[in-house]
Amino acid sequence: MTKPTRPKRSWYFYVLQCADGTFYAGITTNPQSRLLLHNAGKGAKYLRPRKRRPASMVMLCRCASRSVALRAEARFKKLKRRDKELIIFFHGTGARFHCTRM
Repeated sequence: MTKPTRPKRSWYFYVLQCADGTFYAGITTNPQSRLLLHNAGKGAKYLRPRKRRPASMVMLCRCASRSVALRAEARFKKLKRRDKELIIFFHGTGARFHCTRM
């Protein structure tokens, strides 16, 4: 007898722009509920201060797996602010931030 397989969850890498202008990057399997959680002051400590809320999602990428999403997050966090802004800008124009291999 074979085990029933779970439906494969999609992992996402996302970037929020906080009310104070800073960026927050993270990963999740449910972007909409994660944004609501962040804006409620729950979840990441970075978004708990009221000065950072509300945050808006400025970038969302579906990744091939959790590990790929984690690598995309780590790579993004190492960038300088100007480079982050460029990636977000080009992502908004339809350019893709590749989350398949990093």
